[in-house]
Amino acid sequence: MSDETGFIRCENLVKIYKFEEIEVFALQGLDLSVERGEMISIIGPSGSGKSSILNVLGGLDTPSAGKVRVGDHDLLRMDDNARREYRRSSVGFVWQNVTRNLIPYLTAIENVEMPMILAGTYRKSRAAELLGIVGLAHRVHHTPARMSGGEQQRVAIAIGLANEPSVLLADEPTGSVDTGTRDQILQVFDMVRSTLGVTVIIVTHDRDIAKAVDRYVEIRDGKTSREAVRRSDALLSTVGEAGEGGRKADTDRDEEETHELYTLLDSAGRLQIPRELLASRGITDRVKLTEDGDRIVILPPGPASEADLKNKKRR
Repeated sequence: MSDETGFIRCENLVKIYKFEEIEVFALQGLDLSVERGEMISIIGPSGSGKSSILNVLGGLDTPSAGKVRVGDHDLLRMDDNARREYRRSSVGFVWQNVTRNLIPYLTAIENVEMPMILAGTYRKSRAAELLGIVGLAHRVHHTPARMSGGEQQRVAIAIGLANEPSVLLADEPTGSVDTGTRDQILQVFDMVRSTLGVTVIIVTHDRDIAKAVDRYVEIRDGKTSREAVRRSDALLSTVGEAGEGGRKADTDRDEEETHELYTLLDSAGRLQIPRELLASRGITDRVKLTEDGDRIVILPPGPASEADLKNKKRR
């Protein structure tokens, strides 16, 4: 992947956490490209590295090696002051735990005003506008205790947008709500992306959330392993069904029906083949590559695999 591609660009990104004498490789040469104004999901199980990439992109963690840029910001070469300014002005966060998003004794509008006050960019009209965008104009003077979980998370989205960031990062933002509320929150993310032009990255382990966006990237063992892009015939325009500006996820259809699945090559040309596919073919530590017309064929080692390929050609 070229480091000149994409608004967000990661190339061979490494993140190492050190605990006394132990080193843990959370990211092991990860490559990722995200276009400006795109809404994507990063999916993976616990320990796969998905939260680490969010922390690096958000300026909360310093990358250990590789390349990582967000717009004109080189996150590898930032000093502490530049990183602090980047977090305050260029990136917004939405966390799963609402207590990390909201100050409980402040009203919705006061919560949204707080980041602007701290940054010296206070505009009351901006706070009211954002709460209107996320559908909470009627809740501006309510404290979190008087709002539902979904409403609290929508306030959190407005807070993340308060200082006009170019990137909005969400870590399991629907992990504490029911399915109906989850879909509403995803529609809000899609709406603010289209209305404000912000780039949205949602980190999750929930495949239904991944299927609700136009593109998702799977992380495995600290590397991107697979990408899925929504098929054009599965892209639903649902202004009437999902609310103005919203999009209803087609989560009832099989993943292969809604998205085109791709296995990714990293910057060194390495291919990450899904473990279950390798196991089904008895492939362990090496494979054979052959050409079959305009195709590259991956075969398990041994003469039997080549004979099978020849028999298929005869048919």
